[in-house]
Amino acid sequence: MTSNETSVKIDNLITEKQDSKNYLKNLSILVQELYNIQELTYNEEYLFRKENNIEIQRFVAVSFLRILSSCNADHIENSKQRMLGFIQVSLPELKTILKITDKTKNFEIEKIFKNFVREREEELKEHLVFSGKKISDIISFQQKFRGTVNNKSQIIIKTVCSDLVKTSTLNEIFRSIESFVDSDEESRYENYQQVITVLNTYLSTVEYNGTKYAREIFHPSFTSLKQLITKEIEKSPYVLPADIDVRSTEKKYPFINGSKNFISLIVTNYGAGFANKVKITIKDYNSNEISLHHKFRYLGSLKVESISVDFQYECLKTFHNTSIDLEVKWKDLKNDQHKIKKTINLVAQNVNINWEEIQFKKPYNLEPVENNSDLIGREIILNNLKNTISSPVGSSYIYGQRRVGKTSIVKTLQNSFSNSDLLIIYIEAGDWNDAKDPFKSMKNLGERIVKKIKKYSSKFQHLEIPKFEESFNLLTDFLEDVTDIDPNFRCLIILDEFDRISSSLYERGDIAKSFTLTLRSISNRANFGFILVGGEKMEHILSQWQEFNKFSPIRVDYFTKERDWEDFIKLITKPVENILEVSESAITHIYEETAGNPYFTKKICMELFSNMINNRDIHVTEKEAIKASTIARNSANIGATDFSHFWEDGIKGTVEKEEEVSLMRRKLLIVLSQLLINEKNLDKQTIKDAGSEVGLKDYDIDKYLLEFEQRKILQSEDNVYYFVVIFFKEWLISGGKDKIIATFDEEERVILQQKIEENLSVKTEEIDLILKRIEVYKSKKITINDIRNWLNQFEEVQDQRLMFKLLQNFKLYSELEVRLKLQNIFSLVIKDFIKRNLERVLEHAKRKRDDILVTYIDQSPGKGSSYYTKLFADENNLYTDLICVPEMIQAKIKEKISIRGLVIIDDFIGSGRTIVENFEAYFIDDLINLVKNRKITIYICAITGFLESKESILQKLTKFNLDIEILIVDILDNTDKCFDANSKIFENHLEHKKAKEICLQKGEILVQKNPLGFSNGETLIAFPINCPNNTLPIFWKKTKTWQPLFERTS
Repeated sequence: MTSNETSVKIDNLITEKQDSKNYLKNLSILVQELYNIQELTYNEEYLFRKENNIEIQRFVAVSFLRILSSCNADHIENSKQRMLGFIQVSLPELKTILKITDKTKNFEIEKIFKNFVREREEELKEHLVFSGKKISDIISFQQKFRGTVNNKSQIIIKTVCSDLVKTSTLNEIFRSIESFVDSDEESRYENYQQVITVLNTYLSTVEYNGTKYAREIFHPSFTSLKQLITKEIEKSPYVLPADIDVRSTEKKYPFINGSKNFISLIVTNYGAGFANKVKITIKDYNSNEISLHHKFRYLGSLKVESISVDFQYECLKTFHNTSIDLEVKWKDLKNDQHKIKKTINLVAQNVNINWEEIQFKKPYNLEPVENNSDLIGREIILNNLKNTISSPVGSSYIYGQRRVGKTSIVKTLQNSFSNSDLLIIYIEAGDWNDAKDPFKSMKNLGERIVKKIKKYSSKFQHLEIPKFEESFNLLTDFLEDVTDIDPNFRCLIILDEFDRISSSLYERGDIAKSFTLTLRSISNRANFGFILVGGEKMEHILSQWQEFNKFSPIRVDYFTKERDWEDFIKLITKPVENILEVSESAITHIYEETAGNPYFTKKICMELFSNMINNRDIHVTEKEAIKASTIARNSANIGATDFSHFWEDGIKGTVEKEEEVSLMRRKLLIVLSQLLINEKNLDKQTIKDAGSEVGLKDYDIDKYLLEFEQRKILQSEDNVYYFVVIFFKEWLISGGKDKIIATFDEEERVILQQKIEENLSVKTEEIDLILKRIEVYKSKKITINDIRNWLNQFEEVQDQRLMFKLLQNFKLYSELEVRLKLQNIFSLVIKDFIKRNLERVLEHAKRKRDDILVTYIDQSPGKGSSYYTKLFADENNLYTDLICVPEMIQAKIKEKISIRGLVIIDDFIGSGRTIVENFEAYFIDDLINLVKNRKITIYICAITGFLESKESILQKLTKFNLDIEILIVDILDNTDKCFDANSKIFENHLEHKKAKEICLQKGEILVQKNPLGFSNGETLIAFPINCPNNTLPIFWKKTKTWQPLFERTS
């Protein structure tokens, strides 16, 4: 008889009408059986023995209390006085609680005890039975429930139902309920599964307990909780049907002998509900043409969405189009399976490409273009300029953000008139501007213009160069002399980077007045004109002088979708015409990255071309564009100077003012990038709170946010700010922030770095959230100090933050979860039994299964498989003599002719190599033959593991020709590896790369051969009593210099 069966018998004896003659004798025997007393005493005296341990004495005293208040009180009249005395001795706290003194008489004590039991039971029914109708009612119920079970007076429930009121168990139940109640739609079903798992396990424990309190209080109460939560989830899309389809992408494939690439598929859920346990498998393909790295992918849950799925392949020969047959399986909320089958046609690219010829080409150039054929998308501006300088020669100024093509426009204009009677002189600011001496600047400019004109025609060779030291307006005299010689001579002077000249040449004052008056005077002549080219500051510079009122303003901006879409397409496709085929989706992605900025577009396209040529791939889709964008904006490939105009340009005021404004702008950008890294919204108040920590005042933030908006660097909606150029935003959060910090002077840089480190440091409240999931390991409670000490082993604050992200994604199974998973394994085994027609009705005398043998094949006792084997048998009501060590498998099968299944328990399947090695070690020829002859099915079962390893194990064990099934409850795929390309742990590529470097560096010191876990496992998993070696060693390897969080037993 099991302990719970005995416990139920005692409960029935107390609560039901019994024969009085042997009442206490029967109770005595049952108590002895409950506590495994070997030599039974067949009388009631055992109950009153002072030699019994305290636990037995307290159990007996509680039983006496219950008997005194039950319908069986009359049966123990002769022993009542002894029982009353025994209760007071064994439960001494009752005397204090009930205020019993030495003067209290026995009949009064009996009445007090009866009332005490009845009051406690009424209290249980009032506070422990859940009757709420709304999900919010659970919170108040939890408070009453905890308050009641923690009450010192609830001695009976703590004794009879000790397994149901454990603090750790109740914590897990209510914490999982809180997570469900607080969850958003995206995580609700996952939290629902968790809470139902926990409640099912608890209800199984309640049923196992079997006492009156379990039946009448705990079972209806927690069943009601489960029903209410289930009703709540029925409002979720998860309960609605999913409708999954799979299709090919627009990709054309490079089917060239020896080439490696990915077959890209789109899996879409068109239904109203979500799909669970989605798996896509390539069932058939031409194996003479391609070899596949994997034939299936486990996708997990699929919302009403589309996701991209890739299968890596290698071409075995060059061929044209081919096809693959697919199958997609998924389950709904009721665990019913659904599937579809589909044939996908894969279209080939042009394979007749001369790769040797094109591999050294550089079709995209960041330098300004100089001819019409290369200038894309600026025809309207160019034509407007041509009209302006026709006759007479007019003047203009061109302005806009830097790197949008202003120089290309004017250089193309210059070349357009290279064979005409119009001389166009192009001069950059760097060719004539002297930062310290404005007079020298004007002299340099005057001399350059004069020399260009003299060189243009021999008619002007004899004219002397004016002495510009005396006055810049001598240039007007020289131009008069030119006109006197040739009245038809026309000249356009282009001054590029005009906004970068010395401020004394444009800030109000005598020098600037002389300079600007000369420019106006020249521009007023019919045969002469200027084009002044500069950045965002140009409008401010020229607005200070009415002398420039007649200059026509021309703004050059990003390409817009509404006006310039065709030109933007040409910007990308024209340079690679007859080389690459660029899809519209790729062009759209690049536009979304750059907002039409031509410079950043070319930066991406340069990376894109390089990648495509290296991969021998000529068809560009969105996927290739995304990859190129990610690489191009990596802070290792693009520096602060490429973006500096965002904080340096458009500043109005003195040089000193420019430096101050630039500093403020950079600080604001650092604040914005840090908020994005921390996954915060960019609402104004959040920005102000963060800005104050780096010395930005509220009015500064208001001012510069408005300025960034006006300059089209930011845009806002409902008081939340967004970057216009995603390429810039992603650069900031993937390392660009640090490059901006490097532009500060040393003192400012140190202060900023300290503030950033403070923001990056892991906060106590963040650790508290983790401790709600990660509580106990190897029976030891994990504390804040444990986590702090582990984090402090990483030297840099930035490193600690990255490692904390790993910890946030760490899965530590609780004992309750393990028990449930073992129950799930058993259910899977029984389902397979039913499918094979092996299920049978148990004989009446047998209350447990005798057709399943349970073992493990781990050669390392410390790993814990033997523990889980025993736990499996206990959870699933199996006979203890059907649990064996691996060395006894053969003997047990011979002994037990009823065995139909051999269940091998493991906690985790990583690479699968260890399981195969251990199987080969234990399954010798005699055992193999015995299993075959008896037609026994072998079930290799794990709580969690990789699906691809399951396939690998089955393939390697086929040589034994045995009937083997592999059952995994929590299935993992490569995305569950923390450094997989598709892992969602890190915000960006740089974080991903840096975190991997840290783990490799530390891991090589800890476990040199496997720095990222056994067989590069990269997992983040531990169990209550041990941690798999596939998990990152930084979590489990202990050395003299390293203290892990989840020390592994070897």
